[in-house]
Amino acid sequence: MKRARAIVALGLMLALGAKAEGPRLTPAAEPKPEFHFSRLLVMPFARAPARENLWACPRCGRVLMACPIEEGAEATLTRLLRDQLETYPGFAIVDQGELNLALQAIPEPELTRARLRPEFPFTLAQQLKADAVLIPTVTCFRNRSGQAWASAQPSAAAFELELHSVADRRVVWTGAYEEEQKPLLDDLLQAKTFFRRGAKWVTVDVLARDGVIKALASFASATGSATGLKPVATEKP
Repeated sequence: MKRARAIVALGLMLALGAKAEGPRLTPAAEPKPEFHFSRLLVMPFARAPARENLWACPRCGRVLMACPIEEGAEATLTRLLRDQLETYPGFAIVDQGELNLALQAIPEPELTRARLRPEFPFTLAQQLKADAVLIPTVTCFRNRSGQAWASAQPSAAAFELELHSVADRRVVWTGAYEEEQKPLLDDLLQAKTFFRRGAKWVTVDVLARDGVIKALASFASATGSATGLKPVATEKP
């Protein structure tokens, strides 16, 4: 009987020891709540600081190609961005006229200095009663040289979008696009796009229009209505 008890005790000790040395289970992290917003401020596109060939986003860490940015790029991209966002239900966009009035109310040179401050979009959003702000940056906007059928230099475009929560300045979504049009034989994977564009060298405006749609694809599909977006990990600007 004593021997049997000793064997049982030894077995229990070994079992407990094995359990202690086994893998430890850590509780699953709590999922972050989705970000809901009702009024969106779309900031005008800003030019990225001049670089050689690449630009690194200071907040999200994304790297995009950089190239000369033609005059009028910001206005073109801002219009395309706003037009596309207007097609999404579930939130209102601050009217462009209302935004222009708010900007015009800030005299120069204060406005120029204010635009350089990281907090400026959030201050403006609070003033315009927006709970989300979309901050876009263009890094490349170069039109083709030559004609549609013969171009020495193709069109190229690149830009980045960041959606922030106004309340705590979190980056809750990012999107980006970059493309330099290539000959069909150099990129057969883009054959469908090449022929959709007429099998020719397109202007940078065509790239920009396609780019806005592609960059916003995950924005629109995040919840189906674009009113609930899962936050991304990022540092506060």
